[in-house]
Amino acid sequence: MRLCSQYSNTLHVRIVAPQDSPSSSNFTVQNVQTSAAEDTVGFQIQYVMGTLSRLRKTNLGVSDKITFLDYYLERKSDKNQTVKKLEKRIIDNIDKTIIKAFVMCNIPFNIIENSWFINIIKSLQPTYDSPSHHTLSSTLLQSELARISVLTMNELEKKIILQ
Repeated sequence: MRLCSQYSNTLHVRIVAPQDSPSSSNFTVQNVQTSAAEDTVGFQIQYVMGTLSRLRKTNLGVSDKITFLDYYLERKSDKNQTVKKLEKRIIDNIDKTIIKAFVMCNIPFNIIENSWFINIIKSLQPTYDSPSHHTLSSTLLQSELARISVLTMNELEKKIILQ
């Protein structure tokens, strides 16, 4: 069986071993361990993905891929459950942490709207809605700048009083 994929206008062709091909009579899903026993097709897809070459730009082995896919399916099923809203103080704390990270790491503010970055945030805190790049670069930045300015002024006043 030949599998083809295209990355950045480059065609990659991979030859899959006959025993790893789902069309082979030797193909089995015995090595796949997952919680949903009734999903035979899902097992086969997991097995084929796990036995193909390493995922692009990762060093994941077969067991890591299977673990990731199990985690993904579990997270996907968790989305159907009712989720509590975050308290305002928690949202403010997350916002403050994000603006600090963006400023201190010199990350462009438009990254906040990148789908991969949003996926990271959602995987860490599913109920948190990240701010827009405009909010990040204006409101949150000004707020953090004001907070740091007050702290700096307080420290300077302490030093002047002690002298």
